[in-house]
Amino acid sequence: MYYMIFSIIMNGQNTQNICDIHIIGEATREWLVKVNRKSTGMSVTLAGISHAEYGFHFRRIYPPMIHVLACWSGQGEVLINGKLQKCGAGQAYITPPSQLHEYMAVRGHHWKIAWVHIYSNDGSINPKQPVLVDIDSEALREIISGMHRESISNCDPTIMDGWYTILHQQCMRLLRGGGIDIRLRKLWYVVDANLEQMWTLEKMAGIAELSEEHLRRLCVSQYGLSPIRYLTKMRMQRAAAMLRATKLKVEQIAYMVGYNNPLAFSTAFRKCMKYTPSSFRML
Repeated sequence: MYYMIFSIIMNGQNTQNICDIHIIGEATREWLVKVNRKSTGMSVTLAGISHAEYGFHFRRIYPPMIHVLACWSGQGEVLINGKLQKCGAGQAYITPPSQLHEYMAVRGHHWKIAWVHIYSNDGSINPKQPVLVDIDSEALREIISGMHRESISNCDPTIMDGWYTILHQQCMRLLRGGGIDIRLRKLWYVVDANLEQMWTLEKMAGIAELSEEHLRRLCVSQYGLSPIRYLTKMRMQRAAAMLRATKLKVEQIAYMVGYNNPLAFSTAFRKCMKYTPSSFRML
């Protein structure tokens, strides 16, 4: 536990008797990765995963870094505009340097979070105030988990550099407000596991919990393609991989990616990949 009293002026308000709080708690488990690499403009210096239990509580009055905290399971609380708000799965708490931030686990919840400390010389990526946003929090967890496993085993510099590059790019995307809408991630995860099904716009919109028109606009905004055209692209990419990696007949592959008519499949494949299925297999 680390606990220190501060008395400073922030945003015109006297914060005397407000203190920094750094409490991990006995029940919380953490996995940390210390990053010893600097990047131009933005550097990630520390990353970790916390399985936080009640008692886990952090408050930083004048933090020097951008802090990103992404939850993939459970629920905690974070400070936004002077009030504590719920932070649950699929959400990230992003806070700028030099502004008060606070987050804590709550009783009765196992709060699983991935987090990073970022130092930036690029003012364009600095958040203006603490925000709570929807993200693919599993992605950040998987990157940090990979870095941690490598850091405590082989710790190969080349592999660690590769993990750092991925983490750096993921953080840049997050801070710039990029990435794919979480509702689309949910949809395409389900679709990718069931490409053989007869998908309709109505069915896909139901999974994304959007109207058909909203789903169409969102897909065009994110990919430049309608939902049906993006589905076709996914099917052709899967078919291309199967043509290269298996000896299955074209008719079998067509059925496995959602085409009952081999001729319709071959036409769609040629339009997307510029080759017939048979010719593509021989490349």
